Amino acid sequence: MGTDKILLVDDETELLEIFAEYLDDAGFIVDTANNSTGAISKISNNTYSLLLCDYSMPCGGFVKIVNSALEKNLKLPPTVIISGHAQSDIVESTHISVVKIFAKPVDLNGFSEELKKLIK
Repeated sequence: MGTDKILLVDDETELLEIFAEYLDDAGFIVDTANNSTGAISKISNNTYSLLLCDYSMPCGGFVKIVNSALEKNLKLPPTVIISGHAQSDIVESTHISVVKIFAKPVDLNGFSEELKKLIK
């Protein structure tokens, strides 16, 4: 069993469950949140190797997580964005370093290996 802990944030319950199961099977410890408020709560109380986050969610996506973290003086883990938006739009609108962006739908073939490389 792995020791790398990932916080997975997505408002789409089905995708959240699929990714959580996939990452668990790949040996990661996985916490989930279905909105930015839940994500900030978990970041406040846990340490993560990686934040895997949908960019846009109805109650505030990644940008809201960043702003909330800054307000609360929290350090975000290295972040991987999963999004249906154009990648250039995401990079231009983020104010912190995002280590990787995956476009939806994500090809799970080799996905866990990519994440392991980003954590090391």
